[in-house]
Amino acid sequence: MAERIAREKKIDTVLARFFEADMNAETVIEAAQQRADQILTAAKRQADSHREATHEAIRELAALGETRAEIMNLTGLAVHEVRHALVDGPPPKPHRLNTPHCP
Repeated sequence: MAERIAREKKIDTVLARFFEADMNAETVIEAAQQRADQILTAAKRQADSHREATHEAIRELAALGETRAEIMNLTGLAVHEVRHALVDGPPPKPHRLNTPHCP
């Protein structure tokens, strides 16, 4: 009987360590996810200002007489991205073409 009680106490101790370690692991992951989300949010804000600069450059190319097709070929952007930049809409996420685009 004493052996059984001692064994059950050991099992309880091991299980307590298990659940504490599991909870600590989840806490670490949640904290890391929150930091990653904050970093990504800040990066997206910075990227938006850079995307606006690309839109300004596209508008400058158009003002210099480049056609949409020429701008697409020069920048590697898709037609909808060039159109977006030229109408000064919200900046879309750039998508580089893997193959040259034919006008």
